[in-house]
Amino acid sequence: MWRETSFTDPVEKRGARSRICIGIGTGVQALITMEYWPEDAGRATPVWDEALRTLQLEHYVDDPTRGTIAGLN
Repeated sequence: MWRETSFTDPVEKRGARSRICIGIGTGVQALITMEYWPEDAGRATPVWDEALRTLQLEHYVDDPTRGTIAGLN
């Protein structure tokens, strides 16, 4: 699940957006957060969408130093 909220940045004294995602699998959880200025939504939203689209929980990788080899994992 994910949620977006707005808040006032205490340093800049202007509106900002915050997104948080919690992904839950069996024995594994992922927490993804992102904050951005509203005028950057055109750049931030596609990044967020891609992060969620590619999130994989419980995907086993034999050797993390080599990554996933297409067709084998």
